[in-house]
Amino acid sequence: MSEGRGPYKIISLDNAVSSAKDMLGIDDTSLHDTFLKKVADEAVRRIFGQKVVVKVTKCFDIENNMVPIPDGFQRLVAVQLDNSALDSRAYYVDSLFIEGQKCANDPSFNFKPLRNNVEIVGDYLVFSTYIQAETATITYMGYNIGDDCLMAMYDHQEAAVVAFMCYRFTQKHFLQYPRDIREGYKNEFISQKAYVRGREFADQFEQQKAEIGAIFTALLVDRNQDI
Repeated sequence: MSEGRGPYKIISLDNAVSSAKDMLGIDDTSLHDTFLKKVADEAVRRIFGQKVVVKVTKCFDIENNMVPIPDGFQRLVAVQLDNSALDSRAYYVDSLFIEGQKCANDPSFNFKPLRNNVEIVGDYLVFSTYIQAETATITYMGYNIGDDCLMAMYDHQEAAVVAFMCYRFTQKHFLQYPRDIREGYKNEFISQKAYVRGREFADQFEQQKAEIGAIFTALLVDRNQDI
């Protein structure tokens, strides 16, 4: 799981669940943890999912000329073929991401365009020609998925996610929570969501530009390291 980017820090959904349980007065039991985690995961994926997209690099075995698409995948940036005499250090790169970077004009880099070379077919990335490499290092933009297969979130989103959990929990247990309490959590969520979206809109462009630039800066600085 990524540590975060720009001014934001990545935190686990467990933080939000703990805060919500404290607000709801159920912090002395784990009975509702599964429900609350499911609601928190739903909130981050559906409401803030596109804002929790980070650069991810993973290595996959190539089987039958294809590799599986990882959970949380949003957009492919680059593919590096490994462990093959013919294809070693070959890079398939999204031309939209590399355009304008210094390494784009460096003839010593074996860059090939992703288009027409690597295609998404169902749940797999499929190479259009036979690949003799054994593994492929995939760099992509995707959701920040933790080891528990749940979404992570940025710290400034926590208050909104907590309010959403509290609202959904009080809806489910409406006999225990009067309408004014339920509406209070609903209004708090709406307010916090507006704050988060306003802040992220202002920061989004610079963050994405820096993130993409970092990918190819790493390639240029040290060609012996995987991207």
